[in-house]
Amino acid sequence: MKRMILVLVCLLAALPVLNAAGKNAQEYFIHGTEKAGKGKFAAAVKDFDRALAIDPKMDSALLNKGAALMDLKKPEKALECFDGQLKLKPDNIEGLVCRGRALLMMKKTQDALDCFDRALEINPDGTADVWLGKAAVFMDMKNLKEAEYCVNKSLEINPDYVPALETKAGIMIAEEHYNDAIYCLDKVINDMPKKLEPLLAKIGLLVTLERDGEAIDCINKALAMSPGSAETWAIKGAVQSRLDYNPEALQSYNKSIKLKPRVASTWAGKAEVLKKLGRDKEAEKCLKKSIILQPVKKEAAKERETAASL
Repeated sequence: MKRMILVLVCLLAALPVLNAAGKNAQEYFIHGTEKAGKGKFAAAVKDFDRALAIDPKMDSALLNKGAALMDLKKPEKALECFDGQLKLKPDNIEGLVCRGRALLMMKKTQDALDCFDRALEINPDGTADVWLGKAAVFMDMKNLKEAEYCVNKSLEINPDYVPALETKAGIMIAEEHYNDAIYCLDKVINDMPKKLEPLLAKIGLLVTLERDGEAIDCINKALAMSPGSAETWAIKGAVQSRLDYNPEALQSYNKSIKLKPRVASTWAGKAEVLKKLGRDKEAEKCLKKSIILQPVKKEAAKERETAASL
């Protein structure tokens, strides 16, 4: 009889703990993870809380709740989750990486660095995330040499790791190694062709390097993805003007102005194109509009408006 009771107790202990709705912690954890994957971070946090209410020692729920709070720009609350997870698993590298990221977002740079260094003590080879986290700390410290070393270590482990490639591109831009930055951005674009930000960054570099034909190709791709971007239409107008494609440049500037009519530089660009086309009176009007729209103090703006009307 005692043996039967013991067996029953063991079986009951093995059953998942349920809440009043009949759900177990794992079910809420799965729901929360799915919602986080869809960008529904606030709803995900609620599901992770439900999971933790049933099983307070569910370290994966603490980690994922913290990650969702980071996406909600709440690093202080996220840090509480990561600290709780590390109490359960003090040498967990993922927890240390997450804690370091939260501290970095809170501008506690040295504490963040300590987290990544602790992770490297546990695993001296490191992971792509550990080295990338350390690179982010050094970038925040404006120490580009150490940041580059760390991001290269991250890419040695995972050569196609998009966040590391984006970080390296940022370092290369800061060091004015623009062709190296383009190489990194190209790898990101190939891996994530629907992501607009790396394409825009590449456009900026191509324009700086005066690789205008390539820039136009990239601008057209960006506009296919986001046709309502006034900034991209203005950049296209500037590049077309530099190539002396003046009628086309005028069309691009007009589209930009229609989308965002109060940008001084766009009116100035349009004025330059009109002057090239011999339409001096229209050019003068656009230039006056540009002068009025320049971001200055109210008193100076009144003076410029008066001067423009003369």
